[in-house]
Amino acid sequence: LRPVLAGFGIAAGVAGALLAYPLYMQFLGPQAYHGMWDGAQWFGADIYSFVSFSSETIGGSPANARFAQDAAEQNSYFGWPLLATCALVIVVLWRRLLVRATLLTGIIAFLISLGPVMIYTAAPTNISGPYALLSHLPLFDSVIATRWALVLLPLVAILLALWLDTTLGVARAAPRDRSRLMSVLALGLVAVSLVPLFPRRIHITSPEPIPGFFSSGQWRSYVPTGRTIVPVPLASNIYGEEPIRWAEETNLEFTMPGGYFLGPDPSTPDRRSMFGAPYRPTSALFIKVVRAGRVPVITETDRRNAVDDLKFWRAAIVVLPQRTREEALWKLTTDLLGFPPTWKNGIWVWDVRQIAA
Repeated sequence: LRPVLAGFGIAAGVAGALLAYPLYMQFLGPQAYHGMWDGAQWFGADIYSFVSFSSETIGGSPANARFAQDAAEQNSYFGWPLLATCALVIVVLWRRLLVRATLLTGIIAFLISLGPVMIYTAAPTNISGPYALLSHLPLFDSVIATRWALVLLPLVAILLALWLDTTLGVARAAPRDRSRLMSVLALGLVAVSLVPLFPRRIHITSPEPIPGFFSSGQWRSYVPTGRTIVPVPLASNIYGEEPIRWAEETNLEFTMPGGYFLGPDPSTPDRRSMFGAPYRPTSALFIKVVRAGRVPVITETDRRNAVDDLKFWRAAIVVLPQRTREEALWKLTTDLLGFPPTWKNGIWVWDVRQIAA
């Protein structure tokens, strides 16, 4: 006990000295956030998804994606054959301590993965999940609950490995005529469980080409040092992924407002997280038009807000690519700025260097 405590003391002292400032910035710094946004409470694993097959597997169908929050969060699609096999392994090998420990760990991970509110067949229920007791604690408040289902992957692998190790070992010790049959049955059961989970070929679509305005470097003649390019709508993970690709094409040589990151939401008293930068009046108006597809009545207040926002963003140009809602966004931006854009090498450009000076 003495050497262990001494080692812990030394480790704590060294780690504390090296990590005090990084940990402070992570949890208490100016860009720290505490907890996920309101919608995250619905990001628990759908109970029905555990017996279903992912939409990207040969046993599944595209319709099965509705049992996950989005296509990237299909974490709990184990399928009923695999779960049935695991249940059989647990019953047969129950006396082994590792099996019981694996089962207990799996039950805990399964219950936590259901999230604060249980969901069944894509519909929220009125039943609180066990994660509701943990979701407000530090670290737990920053985790997407459905990803706890990924803990089950190595646990399932342990059960299948124990099954094959045990049954094939028994088969090798059995008479030859029975050994082959036992081996086929043991391997066949695992195959039946896993084959439906094999991934199907993923449908791939090519993104829109980078406008020549950026790939050719033409933007440089419009954007002086210290000024930014303002895309319509702003760069984000939902409504503005294209501008992120433009920035990547130029090795991040220009600056733009927005982006794909998590930061504190200033509108919440407890500084919960939000994707991207806090909304300003004009960026919120852009998103409103993207969602509705039509331009609302623009007031003088909207125009003054647009000028103030351009100054806040230190804008040099405002740009709009050919995209969904292009016509509505074109009309909106033209009305806000008071003059039409110019088509420049694959993109609409409003030169606002004087307006935002």
